[in-house]
Amino acid sequence: MKNKMTAAFIAALLTVSGTVSAFPAAAEVSPAVLISEVCTGNTGANGNLTDLKDSKDKFCDWVELYNPTSSDADIGGLYLSDDEAELAKAKIPDGTKIPAGGCLVVYCGKNIEAESTPEKPIALFGLSAKGETVILSDGTSIIDKADAPELADDTVYARIPADGTDFVIANPSPNAVNSEEQLFSAPDAPAFSRDSGMFADSFELELTAADGAEIYYTTDGSTPTENSTRYEGAITIENVTDRPNVLSAMDRSLFTDWYTWEQKRKPSVKVDKAVVIRAAAIKDGQVSGVVTKSYFVGYDDTTYNGVGVMSIVTDSDNLFDKQKGIYLKENAMNRGKEWERPVHIDFIDDGSTVLSQDCGMRIQGGYSRQDYQKSLRFYAREEYGAKKFDYPLFAGLTSRDGEGREINDFDKFVLRNGGNDANYTKFKDQLLQRMSGGLELSTQTGRPVVAFINGEYWGLYTMQEDYSDSYVKDHFDVKKKNVVIISTKYEDNSPKVDEGEDADIELWNEMDSWIRSADLTDPEQYKKFTEMFDVQDLANYLAAEIYITNEDWSVKNWRLWRSREADENNPDYSDCRWRTMFYDTEMGVYLWGNKSENSTNNKLIQIYETGKKGGDTLAVIAYKALQNEKFKEIFRSSMATAADTFSAENYDKQLAEIKDGYYKNLPKYFERFPSGSAMWSADQCIGWMNEFFHGKGTAPSREEYYPTMLRALELLQRYDNADLDILSEEQRKAVDSAHTRALRNATNGGTGIKPQNTSLDALETALNEAFGTEKLPRGDVNGDGAVTVTDISAAAAYVKNIKQLNAEAITRADVNGDGKVNITDVSAIAAHVKNIKPLS
Repeated sequence: MKNKMTAAFIAALLTVSGTVSAFPAAAEVSPAVLISEVCTGNTGANGNLTDLKDSKDKFCDWVELYNPTSSDADIGGLYLSDDEAELAKAKIPDGTKIPAGGCLVVYCGKNIEAESTPEKPIALFGLSAKGETVILSDGTSIIDKADAPELADDTVYARIPADGTDFVIANPSPNAVNSEEQLFSAPDAPAFSRDSGMFADSFELELTAADGAEIYYTTDGSTPTENSTRYEGAITIENVTDRPNVLSAMDRSLFTDWYTWEQKRKPSVKVDKAVVIRAAAIKDGQVSGVVTKSYFVGYDDTTYNGVGVMSIVTDSDNLFDKQKGIYLKENAMNRGKEWERPVHIDFIDDGSTVLSQDCGMRIQGGYSRQDYQKSLRFYAREEYGAKKFDYPLFAGLTSRDGEGREINDFDKFVLRNGGNDANYTKFKDQLLQRMSGGLELSTQTGRPVVAFINGEYWGLYTMQEDYSDSYVKDHFDVKKKNVVIISTKYEDNSPKVDEGEDADIELWNEMDSWIRSADLTDPEQYKKFTEMFDVQDLANYLAAEIYITNEDWSVKNWRLWRSREADENNPDYSDCRWRTMFYDTEMGVYLWGNKSENSTNNKLIQIYETGKKGGDTLAVIAYKALQNEKFKEIFRSSMATAADTFSAENYDKQLAEIKDGYYKNLPKYFERFPSGSAMWSADQCIGWMNEFFHGKGTAPSREEYYPTMLRALELLQRYDNADLDILSEEQRKAVDSAHTRALRNATNGGTGIKPQNTSLDALETALNEAFGTEKLPRGDVNGDGAVTVTDISAAAAYVKNIKQLNAEAITRADVNGDGKVNITDVSAIAAHVKNIKPLS
């Protein structure tokens, strides 16, 4: 007889297709066997003709194995399991055989009392109807695996065709070879009279179904079943914000242990709400696909000040169930495909619904996974429907390789909560990424959006690009299968493969091992280094992270990518050289407790000294590269570019462009996610950034300070390279003492520019007295060992009486030797920097 499909079956949207993954080579089985069907809800109906019951008089669930070969298969001694950590869970009795082209059912259950025999093998573990993994192995290596989704009673997860790679939800055929005759014939999905969107007034929503099917619907995000509300007439769609909070009323301690002083505090207001309708048609026990719509009544595109609105709809268990809910604090740190959940999204942009599709969703981020409002990553996959999010999420986005290709569809995207800036401005990372434009780094284009989950307001986010193989393909035209991306594990900051093959970690490990022993002052080794890295990109990246003094880098929060193999059709980027990805920058420019001296943090020397001691890989790369004069010159130029792109003027410009979209929506966010922060927190953060970029009182701006970093590098390297053994004990003590003080001041983030320069003056004097004066080049006004655009600016500011110079700097600025510094000297320095006329 026909069974009645439940919510589980509808959730699978009739068919769930998934290719069987590749696994480690198993011990030889002769001949090979396959997992053919998985039944997790056997009631004996719908042709489910199995005859074994357990001690509680319930039909046993089962797994069917299939022998696709022309010879009998002896499977005795193999194992079935539902846990990759315990492959040898249930042994198949010795002597168990499957005839050529035949099938065999293995019964599963915790309460089976019958003996396991070759004719009727038994596995003493249960199969969960909410979703189950079944593994066939030799006890050590996996032979085959099936990841069954949530299933209705008396349906199976079946391999169709029987010797293929795809699984679908189908009718059972125990002990018979699978065929297309098992596939369901479901009614068409119901039609809605209105699409998702924003509406000024209430209206009546009509649903229709063909062929005499009945329609059932829900309003809480759950999958409709025959137990849901039956559609009997038009549904009134109206503003429902005054209804009680549901998800927003949940105890926050379910989601986070943070904000312990007010851990159980909930929103004090009724949060904004939308009407969510999910409907399915059912006829003769067969269920259509589910249609999901989101209706915002009393809203328009000005409600959230012109930013996009993302409605996310899913069964609540996917988020809040103790075992499988990805939003609960116990599960939020879990990663991987097994912690991806099916959702439906409606994206409303400029007042119109531009995306409406089923997709996958995971929790995103590191430490911030434990926050109250969590970051989310979305995946377009064929198993959900569409392979792409086919909409230009970021208007005007083009490729970063200079070819200007428009990027109008995406495999993935992220809704980021702001990371460490989640309860301040939420846009600081986006601001700094935008400001970095002059350095031509890989960055994540983003925009503010507000989100709803199952019809309840879920706060302000940044929608942004996701760093992935698709990002590299879209921006640099590298084939996805050729992309390798390495980043760090959250648990211990060790390197891991983000994109590529597991073996690709060796590409990183080999580079790491080589760089730690390399001498980049040797021309041949530096040449090899330039073949490993895009050195201009590396210098620009180091300059950016150092200039903004990102305190959450370099041990973590880095990603580097390369092509696995060279491609002559794309020699500029498919060249096997490592390149960087700039992200997670909000801990730069001092996020918390900014003091006026923070603009004088010498991140350059901190990284340099860490690398010198053999610390994290990024620091070692920076230290080694800065031993080479060619790279150091590239880096000086990158620092000058950083000073320009992270200038106070660009800060003011970018802040003005980005601020309103977030600021106007922050009050509602702080109401929804109370944490002790409010608008004063955002104002404070902007005040800290203002001080960093503009300076305050006697404290310099970052632009005024950064030459001191380069000067410190030159003097500390001069000390490192000096032959101290030739000095007298008194000279050695003087030099060492000056070096210790200069190094301490350079690496102490709370030391201002005056103490740093005073200690650098003392080190320079000690070195000069010990080894003689090291003559700096004419035009090197700031004394950092090179003549750059910074020296042009310093000389020009002196001529215009904007800034003063000390006596040594005046001597170096007087490039024509006429005893004074004027516009002629400025012009001469500029001509040198621009390679028009070198200084003699």
